[in-house]
Amino acid sequence: ERGSVDRDNNAYAEPRLPRDDVLRRRREALMKDAPMLLDTPEKRTAVRLAIEQMCTRKDWRLLALNVRTNHIHVVLESPDPVDKVLAGLKAWATRALRDQNLVRNNRSVWA
Repeated sequence: ERGSVDRDNNAYAEPRLPRDDVLRRRREALMKDAPMLLDTPEKRTAVRLAIEQMCTRKDWRLLALNVRTNHIHVVLESPDPVDKVLAGLKAWATRALRDQNLVRNNRSVWA
C-alpha cells in the first residue's frame, strides 16, 4: 500500500512507485520459500554479530548497522567492490544462522 522503489526510481525524497499487485503476484510465484523473517532476537543477534565480525576481520569500518525483522541496514567503508562486500555479508550472516540452527540448511535466506 505504501508503494515501492526500484533501481531507476530510488532517489531520496523521490515519489514512490504506485502499488503493483500483478508484479507482486509474479514475484511471489517465483519464491521457493515463504519470506525469510528475522523474527526472533536470536536471529537478529546472530546476523548482527556475524556482520560485526566480518567487518573486524576484513578491517572494514562499520558506520551503522540495524538488523530489522524483514531487512538489514548496513553502512560501511571498504576498499572492496560493493558486490563482493554484499556477497560476504550475506554468506557470513547465513552461516551464523545455520550454525546456530536458526534456519534449515536447505532454506533460501536472501531474496
